[in-house]
Parts: sequence; C-alpha cells; structure tokens
Amino acid sequence: MIALDLEQTLADLGFETTFFAQAEQLVAALAERCASAVLMNVGGQEDAALRTAQAARQNGTPLVFFTAANDRPIGFDDVPTIRKPYSSDDVARVLVSVMA
Repeated sequence: MIALDLEQTLADLGFETTFFAQAEQLVAALAERCASAVLMNVGGQEDAALRTAQAARQNGTPLVFFTAANDRPIGFDDVPTIRKPYSSDDVARVLVSVMA
C-alpha cells in the first residue's frame, strides 16, 4: 500500500491526514499537540524513528508502526505494529484499538 492508498483508507475511516517527510517536522507538530495519532514507517532511520516515537509518547499521542521486518525503536516493543504488506482492514483494526 502506498501513501495515497493509506491516505484514502484513513479518510474513509474519518481521519484527516498530514504526511511529514522529515522527523523534525513531525516532532514540531507533536510539540504543538497537532496530532490525534502517529502512524510511522520504521526501518532504516533509527535515530529519526526514535526521536519521533519519543515525542509521541511524551505527548501521549497514540503511535502505530509500519514495518516490513518487525523493526521498532528500542524501548517501544509495546507499540502496535502493522506488518507490510498490509490491508486497509489491518489499518482500521489497529487504529480502532489505539484510539479507543
């Protein structure tokens, strides 16, 4: 599923989406409490993933990881993870659980 498919799935579920290409942009938005949840692709950029996950946790923002290899930042084993490839049903199921 590519970003546009994910965006449509989230819209169908009633969410507005904002995509951030840089971790620093998302961290700044979290500092302003501008997110209901963070859905984050992990793998390859461990420092950026760790900074973002820490910011979400500090603000009490629900966090979900997307990964192909079960990668997660250290200390975030409790965060729900959606394995790639994934379906819109996978996204809906996890979002319902974290937003409850």
